[in-house]
Amino acid sequence: MVERDHPSAPEDWPRTDAASRPRGRIRVQPADFAVVEALAFTPAGHGEHLFLRIRKQDANTSWVAGQIARWAGVRKRDVGFAGRKDRHASTEQWFSCWLPGRADPPVSALQLPGVQVLETRRHVSKLRRGALVGNGFEVTVRDVSGGDDWQAVVAGLVPVVQRGFPNYFGDQRFGHDNLRGFDGVVRGSRAVSRDQREMSISAVRSYLFNALLAHHVRRATPLESDSGDVGSASPLPGLDMLGFGLSAEETCILARFPAWMDGLQQLGVRAHRRLRFIRPADFRVTMGDDWATFRFRLPRGVYATSLLREFFQPLEDVGHA
Repeated sequence: MVERDHPSAPEDWPRTDAASRPRGRIRVQPADFAVVEALAFTPAGHGEHLFLRIRKQDANTSWVAGQIARWAGVRKRDVGFAGRKDRHASTEQWFSCWLPGRADPPVSALQLPGVQVLETRRHVSKLRRGALVGNGFEVTVRDVSGGDDWQAVVAGLVPVVQRGFPNYFGDQRFGHDNLRGFDGVVRGSRAVSRDQREMSISAVRSYLFNALLAHHVRRATPLESDSGDVGSASPLPGLDMLGFGLSAEETCILARFPAWMDGLQQLGVRAHRRLRFIRPADFRVTMGDDWATFRFRLPRGVYATSLLREFFQPLEDVGHA
C-alpha cells in the first residue's frame, strides 16, 4: 500500500529559503524541549470530570492516559486529553477522568516514573481532542556547528520565519510504521488497535498534506496575509475535496498515491483544511558559543520541529535517533 516513490523523511521537504544552515542537536536531554499546553477554556471547578495538569518526561500521552484510567478504576475511553505530546521532552498537559458520583482518588497513589501531577480541578465535560489554543515552547539546540558565522545565519533567518514558515507535519506524526500500517487499517485487520488505526490514518493524510505544501514552497507561493496566521489552506485529504479548488499540479501530486487516496475514501474520512504557513507568536532566540535557545508559541496542531528545521540542516533529533 505504501507508495514506492515518496521521500523517506520529513527532512526531504523543501524550506522557504535555500541558504545553507548550521547543524545542531535537539532533545539532548528532555528539558531541552519544553512544552506547555494552553487549553481553550478554564476548568469550571465543579462537575463529574476530574482534570489533572501533568508534567511528564520520557512518557507518551497514550500511556499516561492508560495509567490514569488504571489509577482511577475507569475505562481508558473515560480518560480524555486535548493533544498528544512528545515522549522525549518535558511537557505539561491536561488530562480528564470521568468520575460521576465519586470523590477524587488520592493523587499520592498516582506514582508514575517521570510524571508529576501539578494541579487538579473539576469540570462539567470530558476533555476533547483539539480543545487547545496552542502550545508554548522553549527549545535548546546544542552542539551547533557550521562555520564561525552560524549565529549570523540564524539571525538572518529570523525575519524569514517571522513572515511565516511551512506548516509541515513533523516526523513525530509518522513514527516508524504508521504509514505502512495503513494497509491493515483499510483491510480492517483485527491486529490493528484503535490507537494504531488513528495514527496510521493521520500519518497518511499528513504525508499527503506535506506533499501538497512542498509544491507551494518550491514555487515560492507568496503569503496572502500581513497579520496573524498566514497563507491559504491545503486539504488534509479525504471525502469532499471539490471545495478546495485544487490546481492541476496538486491533483497530479495526489494521483501519485492512488492506494492511499482510495483507502481514505473507503474509510469515509472527510477532508479538512490546514493552513500552509504559520507565524510563531512571541518568537525569541538566544545564542551562545555552540547553542541556541528558541522561545515561541504556536497554534494547536503546529509542529515546533517544523519551525526549527528552517534554521538547521539537518536537524539531528537525539530523541528520535
